[in-house]
Amino acid sequence: DTQNLIPERQAKVAVLVCCVKKEGNTFKYLVQKRLKQPYFGFYGFLTGKIRWGETAYEGAVRELKEETGLEGKVELVGIKHKMDYSKKKELLEDKFFFTFKASNLSGKLIEKFDGGENLWLTEREIYKLPDLFDGVDATLEMIGGKELSFVERKYKVKKY
Repeated sequence: DTQNLIPERQAKVAVLVCCVKKEGNTFKYLVQKRLKQPYFGFYGFLTGKIRWGETAYEGAVRELKEETGLEGKVELVGIKHKMDYSKKKELLEDKFFFTFKASNLSGKLIEKFDGGENLWLTEREIYKLPDLFDGVDATLEMIGGKELSFVERKYKVKKY
């Protein structure tokens, strides 16, 4: 706040990368199990903050390589604005995700890294996971869409 010279909180800006591959007639998606707080044990797609001076695309390519060991075709499919609230209606997290689809992947998958574990699952298997992040459904819809999309949702978190 430049008028009152007080630091103002702002939403985080990050990338979300959904890796997809086809095995026979089945599509599989790379899901991460979070092994750090907050949200220890939750499942979702790989995410990471965009660094100072880095484009969203550069951040997506970097996070893909760092967290999975993979490279491939990375394309922007949409933007998600995700706000997580406590049961007491306090805003816990406010994040904008530039959402990317990664396909035509190559490299050796890092199965476990500091902070997470990667696994390939079908859409049906994903929806059976315990502690699945809110918004995974919206990401899968974006990945399958033909146009850029924008999703903005507020969620009440189960545990933080």
